[in-house]
Amino acid sequence: MIMGTFKWKTVARVALALGVLLPWAAWSVAQETTPANPNVPDAGSQAPAVTTASPPAAAPAAVTTGVKKFRGRLPAHYSTIVSSDQRQKIYDIQSGYYEKIADLERQILELRTKQDQEVEAVLTPQQLSDVKKLREASSTKRRGRSSVEATAGTGQN
Repeated sequence: MIMGTFKWKTVARVALALGVLLPWAAWSVAQETTPANPNVPDAGSQAPAVTTASPPAAAPAAVTTGVKKFRGRLPAHYSTIVSSDQRQKIYDIQSGYYEKIADLERQILELRTKQDQEVEAVLTPQQLSDVKKLREASSTKRRGRSSVEATAGTGQN
């Protein structure tokens, strides 16, 4: 039984490593070798290779207190289809919604916190103590699991 568990853990570690490394490798190769779409008109006579590593320098940046800097991202499969003008328009649209969405996400977080407080107010002091102990045990268990997964890629067992 112990050997079977070990094999499955090893298989899971290898699958996790491949799941992370293969998409990254494919993405980095695609960044270097993605040709321009010949169907999209461009300003120059020869279309340069399309790269999507980062938005153009002119992409607007919305910076507010506690909010990450806006970084435009094209939806999946758009990078080889849209022209540079279309790309900039997409970034402008996303920038316009960025702060509104961030504000709504903050409101959702506040509502969930308030909900959790009201739910906990229903419990007795003993129940609250039990829940706290269960949360700590779960957190400890999760931390132990994450340290095992962290050593999976280093060859240590």
